[in-house]
Amino acid sequence: MKLFLSDIALRESCYNCNFKLGNKYSDITLGDFWGIKNFYPEMYDNKGVSAIIINSNKGNEILKKISDKIKYKECNLEEITCHNPSLLYSGNYPKKRKDFFNDLEEKPINYLVKKYVHNLPLHKRVIKKFKQIIKKII
Repeated sequence: MKLFLSDIALRESCYNCNFKLGNKYSDITLGDFWGIKNFYPEMYDNKGVSAIIINSNKGNEILKKISDKIKYKECNLEEITCHNPSLLYSGNYPKKRKDFFNDLEEKPINYLVKKYVHNLPLHKRVIKKFKQIIKKII
């Protein structure tokens, strides 16, 4: 997951994705609703919640046909994209991506994570953890 989130282990097409929001290719876009617990904690289940984004009238008709078979809640698009920027922007092509895939043939995954994933500096990790604790208190 760390390799994926660092953009180094993405498919080549992800660096120039034609299927971002606003595309003309799909009636519905499905994706992860990362950060849903910040907006709709009652929908959060610790297993993952999907976002359904309607891109056309046909997509809206499809949703109407299945709406009695799924649990859903209408929300703003900004709530979905704020924790999932990949819906809006293609991944950044890492300079060492080719090196990563060469190493992938011979090296264990733990080695690759240590070599290619750059963790936040300690002070930023402390601030991030502090913010998480404050959110739970408030």
